[in-house]
Amino acid sequence: RRFDKYIVFAEAMREYLPEGKPCMVLEGFAPETVQKPQVREKNIAMYAGGLAEDNGIRMMIEAAHKSELIDELWICGVGDCLEYVKSATDNKVKYLGRLTNSEVLSYEKQAKILLNVRNPQNDLTKFSFPSKVLEYMTAGGIVISSELRGIPKEYNEHIELLKDYTADGLAIAMDKIFGMDDALFLKKTESACAFVAAKGPNQRAIDVMTFLEQGGSK
Repeated sequence: RRFDKYIVFAEAMREYLPEGKPCMVLEGFAPETVQKPQVREKNIAMYAGGLAEDNGIRMMIEAAHKSELIDELWICGVGDCLEYVKSATDNKVKYLGRLTNSEVLSYEKQAKILLNVRNPQNDLTKFSFPSKVLEYMTAGGIVISSELRGIPKEYNEHIELLKDYTADGLAIAMDKIFGMDDALFLKKTESACAFVAAKGPNQRAIDVMTFLEQGGSK
Protein backbone atom coordinates (compact mmCIF):
# COMPACT_ATOMS: atom_id res chain seq x y z
CA ARG A 1 0.00 0.00 0.00
CA ARG A 2 3.05 2.24 0.11
CA PHE A 3 3.28 2.34 -3.69
CA ASP A 4 1.37 4.64 -6.03
CA LYS A 5 1.41 2.47 -9.16
CA TYR A 6 2.12 -1.12 -10.06
CA ILE A 7 3.59 -3.01 -13.02
CA VAL A 8 2.70 -6.72 -13.02
CA PHE A 9 3.45 -9.62 -15.34
CA ALA A 10 -0.05 -11.12 -15.56
CA GLU A 11 -3.66 -9.97 -15.38
CA ALA A 12 -4.41 -12.30 -12.43
CA MET A 13 -1.96 -10.34 -10.26
CA ARG A 14 -4.32 -7.35 -10.32
CA GLU A 15 -6.58 -9.25 -7.91
CA TYR A 16 -3.98 -8.95 -5.16
CA LEU A 17 -3.34 -5.21 -5.46
CA PRO A 18 -4.88 -2.48 -3.29
CA GLU A 19 -8.17 -1.30 -4.79
CA GLY A 20 -7.98 1.76 -7.00
CA LYS A 21 -4.22 1.70 -7.59
CA PRO A 22 -3.12 2.31 -11.24
CA CYS A 23 -1.73 -0.85 -12.78
CA MET A 24 0.04 -1.82 -16.01
CA VAL A 25 0.46 -5.39 -17.31
CA LEU A 26 3.91 -5.83 -18.86
CA GLU A 27 4.04 -9.46 -19.93
CA GLY A 28 7.48 -9.38 -21.48
CA PHE A 29 9.89 -8.02 -24.07
CA ALA A 30 10.21 -9.31 -27.62
CA PRO A 31 13.66 -9.81 -29.16
CA GLU A 32 14.67 -6.84 -31.30
CA THR A 33 15.15 -9.03 -34.38
CA VAL A 34 11.93 -10.26 -35.98
CA GLN A 35 12.29 -12.92 -38.67
CA LYS A 36 10.71 -12.05 -42.01
CA PRO A 37 8.01 -14.72 -42.50
CA GLN A 38 8.63 -17.15 -45.31
CA VAL A 39 7.16 -20.40 -46.57
CA ARG A 40 8.53 -23.51 -44.83
CA GLU A 41 9.77 -26.42 -46.92
CA LYS A 42 8.61 -29.14 -44.51
CA ASN A 43 5.78 -29.62 -42.03
CA ILE A 44 7.82 -29.30 -38.84
CA ALA A 45 6.48 -28.64 -35.34
CA MET A 46 8.95 -27.64 -32.63
CA TYR A 47 9.11 -27.30 -28.86
CA ALA A 48 11.99 -25.62 -27.02
CA GLY A 49 12.11 -25.51 -23.23
CA GLY A 50 11.94 -27.57 -20.09
CA LEU A 51 11.12 -31.23 -20.58
CA ALA A 52 8.64 -31.40 -17.72
CA GLU A 53 5.43 -33.43 -17.65
CA ASP A 54 3.45 -30.25 -17.05
CA ASN A 55 4.66 -28.78 -20.35
CA GLY A 56 2.74 -31.36 -22.37
CA ILE A 57 5.79 -33.32 -23.59
CA ARG A 58 4.05 -36.69 -23.77
CA MET A 59 0.98 -35.14 -25.40
CA MET A 60 3.14 -33.52 -28.13
CA ILE A 61 4.78 -36.83 -29.00
CA GLU A 62 1.46 -38.68 -29.03
CA ALA A 63 -0.05 -35.94 -31.20
CA ALA A 64 2.86 -36.19 -33.66
CA HIS A 65 2.04 -39.87 -34.18
CA LYS A 66 -1.63 -39.07 -34.66
CA SER A 67 -1.02 -36.20 -37.11
CA GLU A 68 -1.58 -37.08 -40.75
CA LEU A 69 0.43 -34.21 -42.22
CA ILE A 70 3.43 -33.71 -39.92
CA ASP A 71 6.89 -34.52 -41.25
CA GLU A 72 8.82 -34.11 -38.00
CA LEU A 73 8.43 -32.98 -34.39
CA TRP A 74 11.60 -31.34 -33.03
CA ILE A 75 12.18 -31.19 -29.28
CA CYS A 76 15.09 -29.58 -27.47
CA GLY A 77 15.86 -28.96 -23.83
CA VAL A 78 16.38 -30.93 -20.62
CA GLY A 79 14.19 -32.01 -17.73
CA ASP A 80 12.42 -34.88 -16.00
CA CYS A 81 11.01 -36.27 -19.27
CA LEU A 82 14.40 -36.38 -21.02
CA GLU A 83 14.76 -40.17 -21.00
CA TYR A 84 11.18 -40.57 -22.19
CA VAL A 85 11.83 -38.18 -25.10
CA LYS A 86 15.00 -40.02 -26.06
CA SER A 87 13.19 -43.36 -25.99
CA ALA A 88 10.37 -41.97 -28.16
CA THR A 89 12.57 -40.75 -31.03
CA ASP A 90 11.78 -42.27 -34.41
CA ASN A 91 11.23 -41.16 -38.00
CA LYS A 92 8.83 -38.44 -36.79
CA VAL A 93 10.15 -37.42 -33.38
CA LYS A 94 13.63 -35.84 -33.27
CA TYR A 95 15.44 -34.88 -30.07
CA LEU A 96 17.87 -32.04 -30.83
CA GLY A 97 19.58 -32.02 -27.44
CA ARG A 98 20.47 -29.12 -25.21
CA LEU A 99 21.16 -26.19 -27.53
CA THR A 100 22.54 -22.68 -27.22
CA ASN A 101 20.06 -19.84 -27.61
CA SER A 102 21.34 -19.00 -31.10
CA GLU A 103 20.97 -22.65 -32.14
CA VAL A 104 17.41 -22.74 -30.80
CA LEU A 105 16.50 -19.60 -32.76
CA SER A 106 18.00 -21.09 -35.93
CA TYR A 107 15.84 -24.22 -35.63
CA GLU A 108 12.72 -22.21 -34.72
CA LYS A 109 13.01 -20.27 -37.97
CA GLN A 110 12.63 -23.54 -39.88
CA ALA A 111 9.52 -24.77 -38.06
CA LYS A 112 6.04 -24.13 -39.36
CA ILE A 113 4.46 -24.69 -35.93
CA LEU A 114 5.89 -23.72 -32.53
CA LEU A 115 4.35 -25.37 -29.49
CA ASN A 116 3.50 -23.97 -26.06
CA VAL A 117 1.12 -26.52 -24.57
CA ARG A 118 1.64 -26.17 -20.83
CA ASN A 119 -1.16 -27.70 -18.77
CA PRO A 120 -3.74 -24.91 -18.27
CA GLN A 121 -4.93 -26.52 -15.01
CA ASN A 122 -1.69 -25.56 -13.28
CA ASP A 123 -2.37 -22.49 -11.10
CA LEU A 124 1.10 -21.13 -11.83
CA THR A 125 0.11 -20.41 -15.43
CA LYS A 126 -2.25 -17.60 -14.44
CA PHE A 127 0.57 -15.69 -12.75
CA SER A 128 3.21 -16.00 -15.47
CA PHE A 129 3.59 -15.15 -19.13
CA PRO A 130 5.45 -17.84 -21.13
CA SER A 131 8.25 -15.77 -22.65
CA LYS A 132 8.82 -18.40 -25.32
CA VAL A 133 5.58 -17.25 -27.00
CA LEU A 134 7.20 -13.92 -27.90
CA GLU A 135 10.35 -15.71 -29.05
CA TYR A 136 8.28 -18.12 -31.13
CA MET A 137 6.32 -15.31 -32.78
CA THR A 138 9.48 -13.49 -33.85
CA ALA A 139 10.67 -16.71 -35.56
CA GLY A 140 7.97 -16.41 -38.21
CA GLY A 141 6.03 -19.62 -37.54
CA ILE A 142 2.52 -20.11 -36.16
CA VAL A 143 2.22 -20.64 -32.40
CA ILE A 144 -0.14 -23.25 -31.00
CA SER A 145 -0.71 -22.54 -27.33
CA SER A 146 -2.97 -23.91 -24.63
CA GLU A 147 -5.31 -21.34 -23.12
CA LEU A 148 -3.33 -19.83 -20.25
CA ARG A 149 -4.61 -16.97 -18.11
CA GLY A 150 -1.13 -15.48 -18.10
CA ILE A 151 -1.33 -14.76 -21.83
CA PRO A 152 -3.18 -11.44 -22.46
CA LYS A 153 -6.28 -11.77 -24.62
CA GLU A 154 -4.80 -9.42 -27.23
CA TYR A 155 -2.59 -12.34 -28.31
CA ASN A 156 -5.53 -14.56 -29.17
CA GLU A 157 -5.91 -13.36 -32.75
CA HIS A 158 -2.21 -13.89 -33.44
CA ILE A 159 -1.76 -17.42 -32.06
CA GLU A 160 -3.78 -20.64 -32.40
CA LEU A 161 -5.43 -21.51 -29.09
CA LEU A 162 -5.62 -25.21 -28.25
CA LYS A 163 -9.21 -25.54 -27.06
CA ASP A 164 -9.10 -29.34 -26.79
CA TYR A 165 -6.16 -30.10 -24.49
CA THR A 166 -5.64 -33.69 -25.65
CA ALA A 167 -3.30 -35.43 -28.09
CA ASP A 168 -6.20 -35.77 -30.55
CA GLY A 169 -7.01 -32.09 -30.21
CA LEU A 170 -3.39 -31.09 -30.77
CA ALA A 171 -3.04 -33.37 -33.80
CA ILE A 172 -6.13 -31.79 -35.36
CA ALA A 173 -4.83 -28.27 -34.63
CA MET A 174 -1.44 -29.08 -36.18
CA ASP A 175 -2.96 -30.63 -39.30
CA LYS A 176 -5.14 -27.56 -39.78
CA ILE A 177 -1.99 -25.42 -39.98
CA PHE A 178 0.05 -27.94 -41.97
CA GLY A 179 -2.78 -28.05 -44.53
CA MET A 180 -2.91 -24.27 -44.81
CA ASP A 181 -2.00 -22.77 -48.19
CA ASP A 182 1.15 -20.65 -48.38
CA ALA A 183 -0.68 -17.35 -48.87
CA LEU A 184 -2.73 -17.76 -45.69
CA PHE A 185 0.32 -18.95 -43.72
CA LEU A 186 2.25 -15.83 -44.73
CA LYS A 187 -0.70 -13.57 -43.97
CA LYS A 188 -1.02 -14.97 -40.45
CA THR A 189 2.69 -14.92 -39.66
CA GLU A 190 3.19 -11.43 -41.05
CA SER A 191 0.32 -10.16 -38.88
CA ALA A 192 1.81 -11.84 -35.80
CA CYS A 193 5.26 -10.40 -36.49
CA ALA A 194 3.84 -6.90 -36.89
CA PHE A 195 2.00 -7.29 -33.59
CA VAL A 196 5.01 -8.57 -31.68
CA ALA A 197 7.36 -5.91 -33.08
CA ALA A 198 5.58 -3.43 -30.80
CA LYS A 199 6.72 -5.50 -27.80
CA GLY A 200 10.40 -4.65 -28.39
CA PRO A 201 12.53 -3.03 -25.64
CA ASN A 202 12.42 0.50 -27.08
CA GLN A 203 8.63 0.61 -27.41
CA ARG A 204 8.18 -1.05 -24.04
CA ALA A 205 10.38 1.61 -22.40
CA ILE A 206 8.12 4.29 -23.91
CA ASP A 207 5.01 2.45 -22.68
CA VAL A 208 6.39 2.23 -19.13
CA MET A 209 7.48 5.87 -18.99
CA THR A 210 4.10 7.02 -20.31
CA PHE A 211 2.33 4.92 -17.66
CA LEU A 212 4.51 6.25 -14.85
CA GLU A 213 4.03 9.85 -15.95
CA GLN A 214 0.31 9.72 -16.71
CA GLY A 215 -1.07 6.97 -14.50
CA GLY A 216 -4.26 5.19 -15.37
CA SER A 217 -4.68 1.48 -16.02
CA LYS A 218 -3.76 -0.58 -19.10
